[in-house]
Amino acid sequence: GTEDQVRQAAKSAGQKSQVVWAMEGGKQKYYHVADKPVFVALTSLEYAGMNNIAMRLLSAPKRWLTIGVTASPYFKIRNLIRDSVQAIATSELSFNPAGNIAEGWKATERSSKQYASMLAGGALIRFGTMEQSEADKTRRLVKAGVKGNTILDSDDKIDAVVSKLMTGINVYNELGNRGEEINRAALYQQLKQKGMSHLEASYAARDLMDFSMQGAWPTVRFLTQVVPFMNARLQGMYKLGRSGKEDPRKMGVVLGAVALASVSLMLAYKDDEDWKKREDWDRDNYWWFKFGGVAFRIPKPFEIGAIGTLAERGVEYFASSEMTGERFMSRLKTIVGDQLNMNPIPQALKPIIDLYANKDSFTGRPIESMSMERLQPQYRYNAGTSMPARALSQATGGVLSPVQYDHLIQGYFSWLGSFVVGAADLVTRPLTNEPSRPTPDYWKKATGGIVASLPETQSRYVTQIYDQAQVLEQAYGTYRQLLKEGRRV
Repeated sequence: GTEDQVRQAAKSAGQKSQVVWAMEGGKQKYYHVADKPVFVALTSLEYAGMNNIAMRLLSAPKRWLTIGVTASPYFKIRNLIRDSVQAIATSELSFNPAGNIAEGWKATERSSKQYASMLAGGALIRFGTMEQSEADKTRRLVKAGVKGNTILDSDDKIDAVVSKLMTGINVYNELGNRGEEINRAALYQQLKQKGMSHLEASYAARDLMDFSMQGAWPTVRFLTQVVPFMNARLQGMYKLGRSGKEDPRKMGVVLGAVALASVSLMLAYKDDEDWKKREDWDRDNYWWFKFGGVAFRIPKPFEIGAIGTLAERGVEYFASSEMTGERFMSRLKTIVGDQLNMNPIPQALKPIIDLYANKDSFTGRPIESMSMERLQPQYRYNAGTSMPARALSQATGGVLSPVQYDHLIQGYFSWLGSFVVGAADLVTRPLTNEPSRPTPDYWKKATGGIVASLPETQSRYVTQIYDQAQVLEQAYGTYRQLLKEGRRV
């Protein structure tokens, strides 16, 4: 019947007004759905996010950061390593991660009939974060002042020219998509070999990490729309919980192996000076070992890696005097808040809060060092601060310091922002009297930190000294104020 009729019938029957509509024979018809989970599932099919001015303002920085992070080639490599370990625990994949990667790479060959079959069956998820419709591209060109008659808007022209110009970007994006598909494809292959049907194997491959699930609770929907990667972490933990219930033995084996690797490395290097200097965020996210003067890092999977890190920290609490109870609780809070992405602060506000606290919320390092605090804002920079940030600080009269501008660029645009600013710095620095940037660690730069020369420049002891100096400075200031007021200390 009509919407009012259906709602009235539901009310008369003492049921909640759960109404959906569908087109039948060109006409809109309404139905009452008595089962709440079914109603939530049906109404969620068309959910496209909260769409108002406030939400667009809050969600835009989340989108900027997501694109900035995922555009990085280092992210794609680290993500593949993390997924390859996590997927073993949450699915029927082989225990051989290298073999899974090789099998998945072969199965995702774009020209194969098998790849088309997996794509059609929903086994693979295509992100398309860098894609735009041709209409959107044309509108942007016209808006920029390009004459319409100079735009390549026919199929032949686009195929002949635009596609050639975009080849490099398209290949790069496809490489990123393929990295995300590798473990799904390997799982699909292995399940088919075990006798599963195409649809069953496709569903299992998609369920390895189904990013299309968003939840129905408004608070969760709000947070996943404004906090980068929160939905991925929520779905990861949800999948981890389901997999642990379905196959606790395999989950236990993988968790045990991850925890053993973390604890073993900690015990092997606990007296090593290079290990002891490592900052806590580094230890939370990477397994570390060294050969001679070169350090190697293997990215830890997020959810399972966090459990391994907790095991490592727990053993360290009893084995090392440096792991105090206060430090242990601080790392526990950080792991839950940052590594598992349970920090509910919208990305639009997070870099600003960092500036207010003068601390990078991820690394724990101060943004402006103690020596900078006695200088005027526009002179607060070091040898590594970019020239664009210095120029921006000067142009704005020192509203923010150069290091703060660099932090905002990193905080809102991540790798992509730093890459663009770094390129601009490379071009503009020779035009000034400023000295060149310090010679970089080329191993670290080329591998995104996976391989680095020793000794490394950063040290958690330096960060500790800064934090302790702040506490002492506050205590002394309080002492002086109490003396001035004639109050008992």
